Amino acid sequence: MDSDEIWQLERAAKSETTPERQELAVKRLMELDSKYDLVPFRDGYWDRKERDEILEQEAEETRKANLKRGHFFNDKDKVELELRTLEAFGFDGLYGYCNVRVYESKCGRIFKYLGSCPPDLNELEDHYTKSGKWYTTIEDDSFYKVSATVKHSEYSRRVYGDELVKDAKDRTLDFQYEDIVEKETRLIRIKVEDE
Repeated sequence: MDSDEIWQLERAAKSETTPERQELAVKRLMELDSKYDLVPFRDGYWDRKERDEILEQEAEETRKANLKRGHFFNDKDKVELELRTLEAFGFDGLYGYCNVRVYESKCGRIFKYLGSCPPDLNELEDHYTKSGKWYTTIEDDSFYKVSATVKHSEYSRRVYGDELVKDAKDRTLDFQYEDIVEKETRLIRIKVEDE
């Protein structure tokens, strides 16, 4: 394989069907340009930096999925917590725009805020896609001390298809969906403490 087309060699290194051809593409890439640091990863060869970013992102997704959800503290308790923002989004409702903030506590629990004036603990940046859809990214991941009042709530969500099989575990179901009730701890009257 004596190709000089870098883009073609990169494609072959990642997705060629035979390991021998992948290896040839990797060797040729390294001959042509010393900047390539390719490592075997997921049935192909990937740049070490790309591989590390993918593994880091997957580890973060796993960490977030393992955070504790449910009812914490007693309803109407006033609590002091250290929180950081995990998600920020909103929707139009009957009473105007509703902001939703999902927070993570230092002890690994999930708390939510729903309302018109959220305390934005972490620096947020708004973005728009080409189709005009709005989304927010969180620019810093520091924890902030807050005091708030606890409000327990439950909401139903409908689960379809593959997600249903995961949630249902060993049960056999005769229908296409199931309504699942999830418990959550909301925070109201959040005040950010001065440091």
